[in-house]
Amino acid sequence: MKKNKFSIPLFVEVTFFIIAVIIFNYQAFQWIKNSEIQNWQLFAQNVVAGLNPKHIEEMRGEVSDRDQPNFIYVKDQLHRAMEVGKVNKIQWLYLLRVDGKKVTFINDSILKGEPDYTDPGERYIDYPYAVLLAQETKKVQIVSSYTDEWGTYTSVFVPILDWNTSKVVGILGVDIDVNIYRKTIAQKMVWPITITIAATWLLIVLIRQFNNQKILKENESLFHVLTDGVLDAMVIVDGFGKIVLWNKAAESLFKFNKSEVINKDFIGTIFPKNEKIDVDNQKIKDLLEIFKNEKNLTKNEVIELKVYDKNMTDFEAEISISSVRLNSQLHTVSVIRDVSEKKRRNDEILLKNQEINDQAKAILNILDDVNQEKDKVKKQAEDLKKFEAAVNQSNEMMVFSDVNGTVLWGNPAIEKDDRIFFE
Repeated sequence: MKKNKFSIPLFVEVTFFIIAVIIFNYQAFQWIKNSEIQNWQLFAQNVVAGLNPKHIEEMRGEVSDRDQPNFIYVKDQLHRAMEVGKVNKIQWLYLLRVDGKKVTFINDSILKGEPDYTDPGERYIDYPYAVLLAQETKKVQIVSSYTDEWGTYTSVFVPILDWNTSKVVGILGVDIDVNIYRKTIAQKMVWPITITIAATWLLIVLIRQFNNQKILKENESLFHVLTDGVLDAMVIVDGFGKIVLWNKAAESLFKFNKSEVINKDFIGTIFPKNEKIDVDNQKIKDLLEIFKNEKNLTKNEVIELKVYDKNMTDFEAEISISSVRLNSQLHTVSVIRDVSEKKRRNDEILLKNQEINDQAKAILNILDDVNQEKDKVKKQAEDLKKFEAAVNQSNEMMVFSDVNGTVLWGNPAIEKDDRIFFE
């Protein structure tokens, strides 16, 4: 079984493209995710930069802090920062204090009386381990997804350091609902996915176009091989009357190379404009009508007329015209044969036949004359027999002699007369 030599490279190309698409979308996803987290981290660090560590250190983490000026001032800062944070999909801003493995809320952005308000000093039970890491490492910690008693969040934890001692006096927590986080990433992935789909579609189009061109070239090569092997001249003409195929036999017949006639007018090639050529010839008009009328191309036509080669030498040609659709366009296929010798032989045969017919007629006329003469002789012989019978039966004596008087013959009545002896 013959194998397609292009199948393996094409498979490899498609495989590499799929891998590239996966890598591209993964990288786009990571970039968008990191970009969002970096925005929230930058926001959290900006909030921390606006807080005074001394105010936070003086908070005792008790309910009584609510009436302290520092607590009220910091809450107001967090509340106003939260108004800006909502634009970035931030849901919570709060301050934590870590004592060993005990974590308590010391302040947040929610005003008293609002939903989810938390009193200072309330224990944080299901805190993520990143809170302890922020306390220990004094570095920003990010949690992509965790669940506590309030819900599932993506969070940024920023340690608040004393300006003089670098002691951690508190942890700023920034919470974003994980569903909102995922939705934001999904929305921003629309463009990479769109680009991927467009690239995939473009690749499919290019592959198909490449394959079609490759198949077309292979078919054209095969077609040219087949048509060049045809003994008769073959010419294919497009819907505009231009030559698109001119085989080897056509080159030999018309003395034009392929390069001289491709995309040239077919009628103008075999009937060059010349005073010697009768362009008003009815057969030429009939041929033009066949090419102009698409309905005529749906049926095979055969026409015989005089055409001309490159040297203006005329010859009798038989043109068989049919049609074929190439690239959805109707094309005319003309098979042309030089029938000059055939016509000359036919004319000779016709002439010989005419001579034979004339000779046959002459012979028939002679035979007719002979038959007529034969009939005359026969009739004379019959008349002579009748005459001889009448003479023989007559009682009168009859004698036949020549011009010299010599008796040649006498009838029986003479023999009955004793007076005459006839021998």
